[in-house]
Amino acid sequence: RSGSSSSPASQRAPNRRTAGDDVAGESGNVAGEPGGAAGESGNVAGQSRVYHDPEIAGRRVQADGGGASEERRVPFRESYEGTLTGRRFIQGDPPWHWLELGELTQKPANFEDEFVWCEESFVYFLDA
Repeated sequence: RSGSSSSPASQRAPNRRTAGDDVAGESGNVAGEPGGAAGESGNVAGQSRVYHDPEIAGRRVQADGGGASEERRVPFRESYEGTLTGRRFIQGDPPWHWLELGELTQKPANFEDEFVWCEESFVYFLDA
């Protein structure tokens, strides 16, 4: 799922936020997508959903991400380290599962955002 410009393993948050935004108890669709009956995974085909998972909030993680360089047409890899905010993002069919990192202590030099979404399979817990 990484290495392509259309589906990088990490990306900026789908609904841009800044430090201090309230995330507790958050649920719903992203970017004004229409609601509907959710399936077992909580994802409706063609829709996305963001929700808060208190079980992961505050855990320290390292995450790998990547994409394609427009200039060189080759893939690249980036590393992030930070704290999980507790926000999960489910997207697509089959569903992709994303986790939001904040309080970033490691990020690419040109990455200016305070938060990043990383595909769950590329997120590694640093705490026990």
